[in-house]
Amino acid sequence: MTYDQPGISPDDQLRIPIAPLAAEWPRSSPLPPAESQQDVEHYLPDRMEQLRIPLSSPVETLESLVDEHLEPVASSETESVEEASAAVDINVEHNEGSVTGVANTFNTVRDLGVIELDEKAIRDRVKNDFVAPNGFGELLQDVAAATRSLMVLAADADHGRDLTAEALLCAREDLEFKGIGAMSKTDLTGDRLAWSPETAWLVDLTDADGFRADAGTYLRRLEALAPALVRQHSVLIAVVPRFEVPDDLVKTFSFVIDLHADALRLDRSALVCKRLDSHPPAVGNPSGWEAFTAAQRLLDDLPPAEAVRFAEVVREVSESWIRLTEPERAAHREKYRENPLFAKDAENPIGEDEWVVRQLVLEGFKSWDDVLTDWNTANEGDAELAAFQIAAAVLATEPVDEVIDESRLLRDPDYKESTELRPFEGRGARLLTKRAMARIVDDRVEFDLPGLDDAVLWYYWQDRRKERPQFVRWMVGCLSRRADRPEAAASLEKRIGDFAIQLASQHRDRSVLSSTIETLSADPATAKAAVRLLLRAAQHENVGREVRTEMLTWASSKSTELGLREAVATVCGDEAFMSAYPNHALVRIRHLVAHDDMAESEALLQACAMLTRDPKHANALISDLAKQIESPSKSIVDRNLRFFLETARVIDEEIGIPALQQHGLASPEHLHHTAKLWGSALRYRKPKDFGATIQLWLDGAVRTSGADDLTEMLRRSIIATEADWRTAPRNLIIAVDNWEEQTEADPVQAKRLAEQLTAMSDDFFNLDTKTDTRSNDAND
Repeated sequence: MTYDQPGISPDDQLRIPIAPLAAEWPRSSPLPPAESQQDVEHYLPDRMEQLRIPLSSPVETLESLVDEHLEPVASSETESVEEASAAVDINVEHNEGSVTGVANTFNTVRDLGVIELDEKAIRDRVKNDFVAPNGFGELLQDVAAATRSLMVLAADADHGRDLTAEALLCAREDLEFKGIGAMSKTDLTGDRLAWSPETAWLVDLTDADGFRADAGTYLRRLEALAPALVRQHSVLIAVVPRFEVPDDLVKTFSFVIDLHADALRLDRSALVCKRLDSHPPAVGNPSGWEAFTAAQRLLDDLPPAEAVRFAEVVREVSESWIRLTEPERAAHREKYRENPLFAKDAENPIGEDEWVVRQLVLEGFKSWDDVLTDWNTANEGDAELAAFQIAAAVLATEPVDEVIDESRLLRDPDYKESTELRPFEGRGARLLTKRAMARIVDDRVEFDLPGLDDAVLWYYWQDRRKERPQFVRWMVGCLSRRADRPEAAASLEKRIGDFAIQLASQHRDRSVLSSTIETLSADPATAKAAVRLLLRAAQHENVGREVRTEMLTWASSKSTELGLREAVATVCGDEAFMSAYPNHALVRIRHLVAHDDMAESEALLQACAMLTRDPKHANALISDLAKQIESPSKSIVDRNLRFFLETARVIDEEIGIPALQQHGLASPEHLHHTAKLWGSALRYRKPKDFGATIQLWLDGAVRTSGADDLTEMLRRSIIATEADWRTAPRNLIIAVDNWEEQTEADPVQAKRLAEQLTAMSDDFFNLDTKTDTRSNDAND
C-alpha cells in the first residue's frame, strides 16, 4: 500500500510497524522517494520503539490513557470501554496463526502523578487518633509480614477509611510512603510501579468517577498489580466508598476489605476516649465520658464519625460551662433536677456539675428536631421572633442590634435601616434573645446550648422550602452589606460557608451550597466569595466529588450565568486545585471555552495559562485534545479545536513563545499529537480563525531558531488530514502570507521560513494533483 491508495488514513498508517528506511528520508520531503515506496509498506516519519502485548491483556491497559470516560454525569463525550481503547494505538499482526497486538509505547507512557506523603505526619496522626477495629490486628500483621501486598478498603467517609488505610501503611517501617495523584489513580500498571520499588502506595479511588459504573474492571486492574507489588517489595492500600462496591464483588475479591462488616466493628466509646485523650475536656475525664457513652448506648448504631462529633460536643459544652456565671449554672442545675434526661448512677457517683454537663452534652448531641418543632409550635405566627432566631444563628459574631436590623431585612427585603420605629414597637433585644433560646454575652447573641445555631438553620431550610431563595439572597446581602468591614465580612463568609458545607456533608443536601454559590457569583460585590466557597467545597473530603460534578454541569450548560462560569474558570485555574485534579480542570476548561461569552474571560485565560505552562499538564492537554478531535461528533471537534487554538496562544513569559509550541514539539509523542491538532485546524478552520495563533507560533519559530522543527510539524499535520492535501496547504499558505506581511520578526529569517513552508505546501498540491490524475486514469 502507498499514500496514493484511497481509503487508507495516514493516521492509521502511522500506527503500523515501519521499515528503518523512514529515518533516512529527508525532512523537507512530505513523502518517501518514489523508488522507496516499493520497499516499505507504510510511511512513518520517525523510528518508534514498539511493545508487543497479547490481545488477551486486560483492557484496563488500553483504558489507562483515557481520562474523559471517567468524567461524571455522562456528558456527551463519555465513552465506552471500546471507544476508550481507541486512545491507544493498537494494531493486529498475524504470525503463524497467533494474533499479537502492537502498541506504540510513546502513546502509552503517562506520568504516574506520584505524591510524596509526609510519613511523620501520618504516623503521628495514627498514634494520636486511630482506634483499631475488631479484627484489625490480623490485617496489620498480614501487611507487616508482607503476606498481603494489596488491600482495598471499602467504607464510606464517616467510617474512618482514610485513617485506617494510613494505619496499615504504618505497619511497614521499611517502605517509603507515596500516593497517587487524582489524574493517574486509575492508570496503574505493573511496569509503572516498577519506577518506584519498595514503596507503600496509598491510592484514593473515592474520586474515580467511573468506579461505580464499572467497579469489577477497576478491581481486576488492581488485582493484576499484585504480582508486580510482590516483585518490587511494595504494598498498595486503596480506599473506595463502600456503596460503590456491590456485595458480590466484596465476596469475589479477597483483597477487598469491608470496613462496615460486623467482624471489623469499631468500639465507638473507645474512639471518644481516644479523641478526648488528645484534647482533654474542661469537665470530666476521657475514661468517664467513655463509660457514659457506653452506658447510654448513644453511639451503637451510628457511624464512627458520630463518635468524633460527640467528643467535639463534650469539649464545646465543657468550655461553655466554665464560662457561665454562677446564677446561670444554678438555673441549669434546677432545670435538670426537675426534668433529668437520665438519672444519677449510684454505682458510679460523680459531682453534680459534671452530671449537669452530661445532661447538656446529651441534649446538645441529640437531634434538635423535637425541640425546634415544639418551639415553632409554641411561637406559630410570630414572624418577628422566628426571623430574629434565624438571623442570630447566621450572625453569631455580630452585635445584637445588627442582628435585629438584619432580621427585619429577612422578613422584608425592602426594609430600610433609616426607617424610624414608633416607641416601644416590637420586642426589645433582651426579650427577643430570651424567647429565641439564647442570651446576650458581650453584646453578642449566644445560644443556650452548643449546636443549636446550626440546628435552627437546618430546621428552617427543611421546614420553609418556598422561602429558600429569599433566605439565600438575604445571606448574600448580609455579606455584601459588610463589604466595607473586612473582618466582619470574612467572619460571616466563613459562617455561611460552614453552614452550606455542613448541610451538604452531614445531611447530604447540597441545595443550599449550590444556591449560595450561584447567588454569590451573580453579584460582583460577592463574586470573590463565590470563588472561595466553590474552591473550598470542591476540595472538601465529603462533598468535593459532588461539587466537582456540578462544576462540570455549570461549565457545559448553556443556561449557566456568566458570573458562575467565571467562578468555575477561576477555580479550575487555581494552582492547588489544578495540582490535585488536573484532568477535572482540563475537561471543565474545555467546556467553558465553547461559550461565546467566555471569549474575553481573564479567569479562563489564566486557567489555560496554568494548564499550558506546566509541562505535565500541557502534555496531558495535548494528548487529550488530539484524542477528542477524532470524535464523530462535529460539536465535540469544534469545541476542542477552539480550545486548542485558544490555549495555543498563551505565551510562556520566560522564553517568549507559546507554551504549547515549546511542549508540543519536545518529543515524538507530543509532536504526533500536535501535528494532528494543527492538521484539523488547517483543514476545518478558515485562516482568519487560526491566523492569530499560527502567527505567534511562526514568530516563536524565528525567535528560537526553530523553523525546521515547526516546518516538520506542519508537514506532518497536513499528512494527518486524511489525504485532503488541498484545503490544509492552501489555508496554511494564506496564513503564512498574512504573517509575512505583518510580522516584526527578523525579515531575513521570516522570509526563509515563509519560503520553506510555501515550498512544502506546493509539494502537497503537486502530489494531490498526481493522485487525482491516477484516479481518473483508473476510472477511464
